[in-house]
Amino acid sequence: MQDAADVAARLGATGYLADDELATVLFLTMRMQRPLLLEGEPGTGKTALAEALAETLDLPLIRLQCYEGIDATQALYDWDFPRQILHLRALEAAGAEGTVEETEKSLYDDRFLLSRPVLAALQQSPAVLLIDEVDRADDEFEAFLLEVLSTRQVTIPELGTVSAATPPYVVLTSNRTRGAARCAQAALPLPLDRPPRSRPRGGDRPVPRARGGRVARAPGRRCGAAAARTATTCSSRRALRRPSTGRVP
Repeated sequence: MQDAADVAARLGATGYLADDELATVLFLTMRMQRPLLLEGEPGTGKTALAEALAETLDLPLIRLQCYEGIDATQALYDWDFPRQILHLRALEAAGAEGTVEETEKSLYDDRFLLSRPVLAALQQSPAVLLIDEVDRADDEFEAFLLEVLSTRQVTIPELGTVSAATPPYVVLTSNRTRGAARCAQAALPLPLDRPPRSRPRGGDRPVPRARGGRVARAPGRRCGAAAARTATTCSSRRALRRPSTGRVP
């Protein structure tokens, strides 16, 4: 993407309408290869932005849903124990000969590895990694995420280090249920408020809608026409409530 205007245009082609501020921050995160932290209450289009970004870049979207008590195992990898047991029984039935070390090495192979979202994003990169509701996780898990996002690699004792040749595009979301996320240290934060039903437009050009009829908008923006109408209405109401200075005969 060439600039922020190009980002906004491509997002608009997917049905997600972004204002200048959002498009600029997203452009900077892509150029600087830093995560994007979207903060706002539910329904402000945080997850939809990650989906639109993946569609725009034609990349897979990998999602990690955070919750209270989540640990590194749910984010990185696990081993397929049932298949490992079947593999051992197959070796016994075949009467395979080998040392204990060779048998253990055959158990901890790529085919028995269950990649969780963070590891999958590194393996399939380039990809878009959505870490949803990071504010639900505890401080220890956030510290783990901060380390992984900084180094862009994961070490598996049985297999070695997995790193991404091309860093994944990382989008973190927070519903502001508690204090600022520690991941914000490595991310570019962007607060989102609940979008209005309409936006200022030039001439009679129609304004496209985002998913679900919503429009993404960063806070701090006001519609000049709407503000003028509000001021006129308030002045009229004050005039009606103004007491009369005339005397009653």
